[in-house]
Amino acid sequence: MINQEPSVVSIQSQLVFGHAGNSAAMLPLELAGIPVSAVPTVLFSNTPRYASMAGDVIDPEQIGVLLDALLERQPPRRTRAIISGYLGAAGPVSRIARFVEQVKADNADCPYVLDPVIGSWEAGDIADQETFAGIRDTLLPLANLVVPNDYELERLTGLPTRTPNAAKTAAHQLIERGAREVVVTGVGASEADTLDCIAVTEHGAWRVETPRLPVQPVGTGDVVTALYTGARLQHQPPDQALSAAISGVFAAVQEQHARQLYELPLVQLGAGLTQPKRRFEAVAFA
Repeated sequence: MINQEPSVVSIQSQLVFGHAGNSAAMLPLELAGIPVSAVPTVLFSNTPRYASMAGDVIDPEQIGVLLDALLERQPPRRTRAIISGYLGAAGPVSRIARFVEQVKADNADCPYVLDPVIGSWEAGDIADQETFAGIRDTLLPLANLVVPNDYELERLTGLPTRTPNAAKTAAHQLIERGAREVVVTGVGASEADTLDCIAVTEHGAWRVETPRLPVQPVGTGDVVTALYTGARLQHQPPDQALSAAISGVFAAVQEQHARQLYELPLVQLGAGLTQPKRRFEAVAFA
């Protein structure tokens, strides 16, 4: 047996250039001292916001092979958490579900974190109907923590989500369907000078409000998912984990705005992701 620190398995997109998916999530987790085993669902040169993009989705069979090989190197009891994000197609759904079930069979306490990358108010759906159905019907019932934006939460529940109270009600529907925690990002982002992120559990709900900066970053949801997951793995309660995650991602967006950059400056910010200078506290709300 090869000795290695237990890691988080992150199954999502990977970029050659820029920060989204694994290319955004790995650094925040590793800065928190948590190793990451990254499995790509797609390999793209960059995000679609550029004039050109190369690359393709990874064959689902290959994803399955990579996950099976990972289990040979890292037994289930040494998996601290599983994260899945952008899939690119419906094919990986069954492979991810099987992997989650294999890990949980020997490590029932291992959390599965689902970032249901479906779309946004601005872009509409970026997942086709088959992929959306796979996320909703196969992956969502396995998830312990779900991290949608408000658009994705509305698509998954059919309930309105444009205000913190409305998003909290919709999040409780996911909890009734089996999730233990729901973190909703960007609530009201298209309508106000501030935006809210909320965390909801069976026992309470918390809200963090930040200024809305005049920048359109990509990958913020992936960073929030990583920071929140890392904080929870370090045994921070949901309100403190939410505060840590939103404060860290705000620091990155603020730095992007200050430098007039096209991408989140995650490497330049470094420890500022996990130890931001400005802290936004989460407050309970009913």
